[in-house]
Amino acid sequence: MSQVQVSRWGKGLGLRIPSDMAEGLGLLVGDTLEMRASMDGVLLARERPTRQRYRFADIADSFPSVDDHPWVDFGPPQGDEVW
Repeated sequence: MSQVQVSRWGKGLGLRIPSDMAEGLGLLVGDTLEMRASMDGVLLARERPTRQRYRFADIADSFPSVDDHPWVDFGPPQGDEVW
């Protein structure tokens, strides 16, 4: 168990997570944690992952281009095909 000191952070309060604890938990700069009061004090937990939202443009860009496929020649028309 580590002790941390509560400090002023703008108009609020903040605390620092010791580097060995952050490393052990896999926390990185910019990660979001959920904080809630518990009977024993304060509980910090990883933010629950939300469903990833996809944009249509990103999905469409993931498909190969029409130009990526070789041209297939089926020969001259054999009947009343309309080209």
